[in-house]
Amino acid sequence: MTAIKEQESASAAALEHLRKYFRDALYGGAGLAVMFPLLSLLNSEELSPVQVTVLLVGWAAFNALFLPGALRLLRDPWRVRPLRTGVPLLALGLGLTVLALVWGAVAIFWAVLPGLACAELLLNRSVRYVWPLTGLLSAIFAGLGLLAHGVAGVPDVGRQLIMSVVMLGLTCYLQETTARLWRSSLDLDNARLAAAELAATKERLRLSQDLHDILGHALEVVSLKSELAARLSTVDTARAHAEMVEVQELARGALQDVRTLAHAQRGTDLLGELAGARKLLASAEIRCEVDARPEELSAAHRELFGWVLREAVTNLLRHADARRCWITLDGQGESVVLRVGNDGVLDAGEWGSGLAGLAARISGGGGEFGAVARDGEFVVTASLPKPAVAR
Repeated sequence: MTAIKEQESASAAALEHLRKYFRDALYGGAGLAVMFPLLSLLNSEELSPVQVTVLLVGWAAFNALFLPGALRLLRDPWRVRPLRTGVPLLALGLGLTVLALVWGAVAIFWAVLPGLACAELLLNRSVRYVWPLTGLLSAIFAGLGLLAHGVAGVPDVGRQLIMSVVMLGLTCYLQETTARLWRSSLDLDNARLAAAELAATKERLRLSQDLHDILGHALEVVSLKSELAARLSTVDTARAHAEMVEVQELARGALQDVRTLAHAQRGTDLLGELAGARKLLASAEIRCEVDARPEELSAAHRELFGWVLREAVTNLLRHADARRCWITLDGQGESVVLRVGNDGVLDAGEWGSGLAGLAARISGGGGEFGAVARDGEFVVTASLPKPAVAR
């Protein structure tokens, strides 16, 4: 769990840096709408007071429509600006840019307004509309500029139109792309939170499965030996005492297992489980036949097969009325197969949480798991692929 938290903190810090970058870029785009037209007015001394007033009023109206929506984007990046407000905003930006072109203001500075309005209109709509709409908007602006030149005779109209069209398209593209990246950064953050929650859930499930396997087995053995000691207490007090000593040792061992599990250090091994199964089944007067050489297996295989054997023996004691149990380990072919069977019928139609957890463990290791009751026998089978041999 600590590793999960550390990874989550690192990814959160990286995404926060990314969000800050995009947030600053969006603020910068909004600042263009405020600063560039004012710079144009400061550098256009030939404008009359009436022309300056008209441009200032238009500039203030544009910002009153544009800035609230642009700032709301930070809180709701998935919104779509309605056409009823987006189209008038775009028309206002185009009109102000054409007026600036005709009146001799620096039109390239005013061209940021229709560019920003175009980005607002395109935001969260299909990407395929970006370039067609930008091209159409540039063509409309160029047509209006040429029309104004034919009527009013705009000086150096070609250079101003080209520069303004470039500024319009560039502003639209950069602002729209930045807004999409801002939304993507929030999507990534949501995905990170979902992944962290999923990892924590998987860890809790793993912990609960380990706890079930450890305590379920230990408590079943304690119950069996306590019952045996109770029966022997009137006929063989020495053996009854020995059984209770083993119960005490089992309880202490289970407590230690829970403590080590809490520190993510608890494991198991097929070698140890085989020895414990022999002893346990002998106490229950169940004959145990073993045909296995676990020493040849890898540590990972021994651990997984150890969990299988432990749960199979626990289920045998809990649910079956068995007199014989057999354990085989077959390494022929491309897989290693562990089979644990008994002659006590157990209904395998619906697996309990123990067998279902084993199936998940074996599947996670790339293997297969099955449990079948047939002809008075119940057999648990687990297979794992052999490790690849380096050549």
